[in-house]
Amino acid sequence: MIAQLSAASRRRLGDRLVLASISGGKDSTALALLLREHDIPHVRVFADTGFEAPETYAYLDTLRARLGPITVLRNEALWSSALPGEEGMLTLIRHKRMFPSRLMRFCTQKLKLHPIRDHVHQLIDHGEDVVNAVGVRAAESAARATMPEWEFWDEMDVDIWRPLIRWTEQDVIDMHRRHDLSPNPLYLAGARRVGCNPCIHARKSDLRRLPESQLVKIRRVEDELTADAIARGCDRPTRAFFQTRGDGGALRFTPIDEVVRLAGLHRGKPIVDEAAPAGCVRWGLCDAGSTDTPGESVSPPAQPPAPTIAHAELERLGVSRQTIARYLEAGVVRPAGDDAVERTSELDRLLTERCNVGRGYLLAIGVTPATIAAWLRRKVLVRTDMRGFYTLSRAAFESVRAAARGSGLPRELEGLTAESEPAVETTAAEVPAPAPAPPAAHGEDTARVDAKPDRLRVVPCTITRAREFVREHHRHHSPPVGGLFAIGVARGCDLVAVAIVGRPVARALQDGATAEITRLCSRGERNACSMLLAACRRTAATLGYRRVITYTLASEPGTSLRAAGWQPTATVRARPWNCRSRPRQVGLVADKRRWEPRSQLSSHENKAQP
Repeated sequence: MIAQLSAASRRRLGDRLVLASISGGKDSTALALLLREHDIPHVRVFADTGFEAPETYAYLDTLRARLGPITVLRNEALWSSALPGEEGMLTLIRHKRMFPSRLMRFCTQKLKLHPIRDHVHQLIDHGEDVVNAVGVRAAESAARATMPEWEFWDEMDVDIWRPLIRWTEQDVIDMHRRHDLSPNPLYLAGARRVGCNPCIHARKSDLRRLPESQLVKIRRVEDELTADAIARGCDRPTRAFFQTRGDGGALRFTPIDEVVRLAGLHRGKPIVDEAAPAGCVRWGLCDAGSTDTPGESVSPPAQPPAPTIAHAELERLGVSRQTIARYLEAGVVRPAGDDAVERTSELDRLLTERCNVGRGYLLAIGVTPATIAAWLRRKVLVRTDMRGFYTLSRAAFESVRAAARGSGLPRELEGLTAESEPAVETTAAEVPAPAPAPPAAHGEDTARVDAKPDRLRVVPCTITRAREFVREHHRHHSPPVGGLFAIGVARGCDLVAVAIVGRPVARALQDGATAEITRLCSRGERNACSMLLAACRRTAATLGYRRVITYTLASEPGTSLRAAGWQPTATVRARPWNCRSRPRQVGLVADKRRWEPRSQLSSHENKAQP
């Protein structure tokens, strides 16, 4: 049973108030039980979409009786304009003139995230240091499998904590049993998830159980949207609950009645004699009986991970023997025989938590292109959406970083070994010449990075890490909401400066070919800002941007910009962002100066500048 909080999580929590999101499902309920079990100060909130099943609303009353108050949060703007007898979801659908889909999940954002975010900001305004805890597990989906336990979420503007991220379904069930708390009745009826009724991710079994009262509401909204589309002259006037891609990629709308009919079919044949759902079997609340039932089967509970893992398996995952020995000394793992270690929650975290690393960084520390290719085949590295960047486990990243510090690439991490690659017989004449050394990065000589560990170098950086750096070190600005990419400058293994590049803030400059360095922050390292400016310009040009700009306060001299070949092009008068139609927090209001590289300016502009 995974019921203990790590020491790192306890240190990070401190005396902060935890806001626990409760949905009425098994995972969020287990989260509330965990917080109560460890006496962690927390408040429970429920984001009401108005589209939940009646069983869920009744179960929330049960949780209130057992756990205490649960604050109901709603999008008041939508609920206040709802028709009599309806709720926020249907009102939102009318405003959007369409139903949500898997590609456009505006329902989650408008009805759940925004009310919780507003409530968090209210608590912060009252002096509380808030952490938002959510009951998310890695085993639920491939997208959630890559989520870390702690993360600063830009959309919520708060730290997100996922204490159940490495739990199994059986851990959740055991938590309910230990506290003698029955789950949501929907699970006992065979449901695999609890949410909107219906949800765009609903299963066939969930759709077959839709009550007639819910179908009546959906039919009425479908008819209204269709009539509105016809009045506006749309080519495809039908607007229905479920949207799929038809022939040629065109949208195809399936009315709710047709969806329910298809949910009663299995490979074109009606589902008959459907056995009683086996949800209660999973929870140990009924007689198991026979599990060979027709219809839609229920998968057994997830099995706990193996108690031990061999050294060879760890090496295949990119963990060197030196790293394993360090884990044994630190107590992260315990020995389990001559060639195996005992699995622990901390080891599972190191194997599942992902880190990003650039190809240039790997080449700089001595990793050959052949080794990178072998790592990709062995799944030690996984390509990301950004070209030239890979993701790997935290444990493998520690082995690679140890090599960058001068210890050399471990033998187990070398890609071309007898175990990983088939042997090929070659003659002396066929032996290829050694690959040429990778080109040196801008501002570096051809020496290896580990030869001069204190030398400044440009390194890849995630936007989340850059935001944290800006929040800690910037003199007068908070982190930007988003960005296109971020670049860092490091001395050794310490990050000393970051730059975040995004779209221009000024709407008149958002032409699709202009990028703006929205934040440039340094700890005062000499030449770090100039290196970042040059790196941002090169990266933006590689991505296809023809113009790069940035701003400074009019009172700042711009020494680093001038040293990097930039010059001022315009002065922007101060204007507060706060207005009556969109009130916002007012930060520093001062005149600014726009800068651009001299090489991208036309000859006319160069002559006009002093």
